[in-house]
Amino acid sequence: MSSPEWGTAGRDGTARQHDLIVVGVTCTEEIIGVDSLPALDSHREIEIRGRWQSVGGNGLNVAVHAARLGADVALISKIPIDIWPEVSGVLKRSGVDGSLLVPEYVSPAPYVLLVADDQGEYGVFVSDRAGLAFNPADVAHVTGMAARHVHFDGFSLGALNLESQIQSAQFLLELASSSGAALSIDLNRAICDNQPERVREIVPQADILFANGYEALAVTGAASVEEAARTLISWDLPMVVVKNGSEGLICATRRRLDCLSAIEVPVVDSIGAGDGVVAGTLWGLLRGLDLHEAARIGAAVAALVCTGHGSQGAEFEKADVDRLCEEV
Repeated sequence: MSSPEWGTAGRDGTARQHDLIVVGVTCTEEIIGVDSLPALDSHREIEIRGRWQSVGGNGLNVAVHAARLGADVALISKIPIDIWPEVSGVLKRSGVDGSLLVPEYVSPAPYVLLVADDQGEYGVFVSDRAGLAFNPADVAHVTGMAARHVHFDGFSLGALNLESQIQSAQFLLELASSSGAALSIDLNRAICDNQPERVREIVPQADILFANGYEALAVTGAASVEEAARTLISWDLPMVVVKNGSEGLICATRRRLDCLSAIEVPVVDSIGAGDGVVAGTLWGLLRGLDLHEAARIGAAVAALVCTGHGSQGAEFEKADVDRLCEEV
């Protein structure tokens, strides 16, 4: 297989100013639809409704959806060479700058199986993801963060608890901080369960924190998601968005807390919906909207993501997002 072709921006991280640089994971997804999430009993046959393949990962999803909305986006992600053609095709179609991608020639892409039921809920089975984790040599070529906003997913901040991944995350966080860009962080379950002290250490660096309901409760010990949002704000965070599934979003600042209902659409599955929230909200903030209005865009993108199989299965454009925002 030939070596990857880098994008047009160069690999020094400073070739041109972006609206958004996303640091996050990229993978492929295999999705199986079932009537309900199964119990795994020996020799039990489980009938499936369909099987689909998709490209996904928190980093790639946020980058692609933000680019769909019109943002100038670059992605920093480690890509196993066996999935490079699929990933590069998605990036080219969406206009995401891939010049800062890192090819992984040794470790294959992890196997990610998602089992989705007819209510849109899903469970994840995943193999070893160590090949997706940055080490310091992988990110040494990034010498600056020329962007208005830099976003990190929870995996890239050290979710595997590998010292090399944590060192790489710290290097990139320091670059983002020194650049003057606004910073956002989206937590994930692994880092919340395994490294709550690291979460407490890094999240106050963010200008906006995203977390789902489980993650917010896990790191705060709160009794409710609303209480968790208030607790996170007390950690010296300017803005917090808690993604509470079908219940909608909780948007908190130091002055107010708002609850936004989820937008009702025909749901195929909810895979990647949280990344849609992040992408849409960041796009709104880049346009100068307040958190409440920006999160409405996030809710609209999330709803549209739910209308297709997997993270990238739904077909929609910025006009569709604008139309949905106007209807609610």
